[in-house]
Amino acid sequence: MIKRIFLISLLGLECAFAQTYTPQISRGEDLTEQEKIILSTLWLKSGHKQEWQEKTPDEVVIKPDEKPIPTPAPIPTEKPMSAGQKKIQEMMAANKARIKAMREQEKRDEAAQPNRPETLQEKVANNLKKNREKVQATRQGWIEQRNRTWEKWKMARDHFLKKELPIVKEQTFNLGEGAPYSSKKKLMKPLKVFPKDDVILIKGSLNLPVRTQGQRPTCAAFSAIRAIESILVSNGQNIDLSEQYFYYASKPDCQRSPCLTKGSWVNQSIDQSFKSTKADIPLEKNCPYNPLPKPGNETQIPLMNQCHQGAVKISNYTKIESMNEIVNSLQKGYPIIAGFKLSPNFYETEGLVTLSDSNLSGQTDAHAGGHALVLLGLMKLPADLYRSEGRYCFIASNSWGEGYGVGGYSCLTEKWVQRYRVRNPFIAISSVQKDRI
Repeated sequence: MIKRIFLISLLGLECAFAQTYTPQISRGEDLTEQEKIILSTLWLKSGHKQEWQEKTPDEVVIKPDEKPIPTPAPIPTEKPMSAGQKKIQEMMAANKARIKAMREQEKRDEAAQPNRPETLQEKVANNLKKNREKVQATRQGWIEQRNRTWEKWKMARDHFLKKELPIVKEQTFNLGEGAPYSSKKKLMKPLKVFPKDDVILIKGSLNLPVRTQGQRPTCAAFSAIRAIESILVSNGQNIDLSEQYFYYASKPDCQRSPCLTKGSWVNQSIDQSFKSTKADIPLEKNCPYNPLPKPGNETQIPLMNQCHQGAVKISNYTKIESMNEIVNSLQKGYPIIAGFKLSPNFYETEGLVTLSDSNLSGQTDAHAGGHALVLLGLMKLPADLYRSEGRYCFIASNSWGEGYGVGGYSCLTEKWVQRYRVRNPFIAISSVQKDRI
């Protein structure tokens, strides 16, 4: 059972022409029903025996003042009663019984009277009964909603495995192309940061729609846009940004003339946005994504004029190389764009992606060049997995639709991440700016 849960909330600071959003930690009692269903499902799929429960405020127990216990006085020896005293005791007991019977009859008579006011005792009892019924109805309603969601995910999963999986396998590519490599020593450095919280999550990030990249190798662009949108939604800014533009921006060699090179990493487009003096990333409605490829024209140029009407820019980011940096960044609420080689068990996971399962099914998939995801939080693993998988798994959002994993999400164990991550640094986005739309 989760004892603590922190959500990452983001606050906006006013600028002259734009608003900048940066993270701060807040308590997580305000989860939506969708977030509860996703987290509770990942919790169970991660091997926990007890169901996940949303954090509730700690109960304050007020202890009474302790008073010294007096030394008991000696109990005098009872003297035998006389016949007269026994008679008096019997009469008193009979009188008490008659009074008790009269009071019980009065209560029954009062209960039979219509429109009588409730007694204080009855009010307390009725309120307790109503509260129990309300909690039970709420719990039952949530279970029914969760079961409906599970059924929807199952249908989407069946479609994904039968129809879409062969397509997405063909969209992996060399994520390391054009990106600097991290040292292997940093990548394999053991985790020394251990959050006390059972779950850390960017506030509201699981409420965004799960996207699908379709038949194009645009996973890195989808991950970057999802990271930016997660920062915005945690401030109540639900904004749909353009993956079409971000993929174009990540391939500067393919902006003036069509090119054949598939895929991209995000370092160039993120650095371009960071250095831009104005908002450069447009809204989806102004630069809509095309899920179908254009042979020989990866960036699908020329883009529409509206694709250059920026609404948001990246104002700060950090390169992430070690496992400790991943955990530290997630504790601060920074979404992390991460690249991996894919093991066969990744594709058909039911939620938890483990190193143990990857060893059973093979090291990497024959098609797997690389794939990008965005890490939105972390979750503690059961103690019996610590040795084989590490202490945590990382909550990841994919761009393969709701049929993948748990409604589009999975949790990647520490050991799996260390084994299958690509060598180019991950990127944590720490703040973004939004123009007044």
